[in-house]
Amino acid sequence: MKRREAVKKLAIGVPAGLAFPGLLAACEKTQVTPTPVYDGNVIVIGAGAAGLYTAQQFLRQNIEVKVLEATDRYGGRVRLQKEFFDFPMEMGADRIIGDTNLWYDMVKNSGINVVEFPETQRLELDNLIKDPADLSNDADYLSAMAFVSDIINYNGPDLTIENAVFSANLPGRVHHLVEGMTATGRG
Repeated sequence: MKRREAVKKLAIGVPAGLAFPGLLAACEKTQVTPTPVYDGNVIVIGAGAAGLYTAQQFLRQNIEVKVLEATDRYGGRVRLQKEFFDFPMEMGADRIIGDTNLWYDMVKNSGINVVEFPETQRLELDNLIKDPADLSNDADYLSAMAFVSDIINYNGPDLTIENAVFSANLPGRVHHLVEGMTATGRG
């Protein structure tokens, strides 16, 4: 925006704000989000986890919602297979990766028993599954770990992780490790 445009908009906005201070008032402290004014119907396509969550958000705002699902069941990839094995086998959402996401919060708040897996880390490198301790002499791995540890100190221009990895000249064989370790709270 050019200075002239900014001055013009301020010349309109400031007097309007003085004349109608309610227009500039912030939300009340107890109001997290403004209440939407919508009197139509909403259709959500798909009854997987994302579709059901979306529908829940509309219902919380008292907006009528209909969920359309192509199959005879809801849950998307969350599915328990009882027929194939002689024991129940979870076919989809058997793990929640990371504890900083809404799905984790919804499961924890539902009262469902969540089993925490030990934080033993295994890494795929050169098409082999390896323990990080076995990589203590791998220069590429050590460069990748130094990069991940140093991200918090980065103060350059905004970059995607992908661009930052390329700028740091990290070898291609460790790019996926950096991506995985920076993607979620648990990597």
